[in-house]
Amino acid sequence: MNEYHETHQFGRWDPLSHMLSEDNVKRAVEAVMANKGVPGPDGMKTTELDQWMAENKYQLIQDI
Repeated sequence: MNEYHETHQFGRWDPLSHMLSEDNVKRAVEAVMANKGVPGPDGMKTTELDQWMAENKYQLIQDI
């Protein structure tokens, strides 16, 4: 499925679907990794994010 179909429902743009689309989530993770910022409130380091997303991405999207 392409990003258009992931982000449009019933012919209308759906912002939540756009935010949670595969492409957008991938870009967000890449931006965080490139930033190499300090851990957030959860204490997770950017070096841990890639593995965490590999294990939990779909559950995170479902939970949201």
